[in-house]
Amino acid sequence: MKSKLIVVVVVMMSMVLFGCQGKTETENTVAKIVKAEEKMETDVQPETEEKNEMDIQLGASSVYTEEQLSDAINVITETFDKDFEQCTLQEIEYDEEYSISMEEMNKEMYQVENAVVFTSTFVVDEGYANGPLNAGAVYEDYGWIMTMDADGNWSVISCGYQ
Repeated sequence: MKSKLIVVVVVMMSMVLFGCQGKTETENTVAKIVKAEEKMETDVQPETEEKNEMDIQLGASSVYTEEQLSDAINVITETFDKDFEQCTLQEIEYDEEYSISMEEMNKEMYQVENAVVFTSTFVVDEGYANGPLNAGAVYEDYGWIMTMDADGNWSVISCGYQ
């Protein structure tokens, strides 16, 4: 705002001192400068942390409520944020049919009473260098095997490709 005022004053003084333009032309020029600066101020957004908009696909469930599935997704996103540095989660999906098709195998493999599968898509940053993922890669259908205890608390028991 201060810079705008300084520019306007300098331009007006220059025009008056040097007789470059008449009063009306000076006012028009100043108005154009002010408009240009206002546009620049609105075009330049303050630097803020970019929020990732994640796509969540909650299919219908005959076993879990929408709230329970949302709680599971919260656990996945917390785990992802903690364990997948330099990666951006783009999508999480719950497809009951797919989850049921994997249930018996997961129950046996992880020795749990129930095993629910979510899938996700995420992108690895180009600058990623410390870990097993490929820099710049997109991982699709990345599985999250979850279990819910008797109190309704979810936990991730495994993640990856099966």
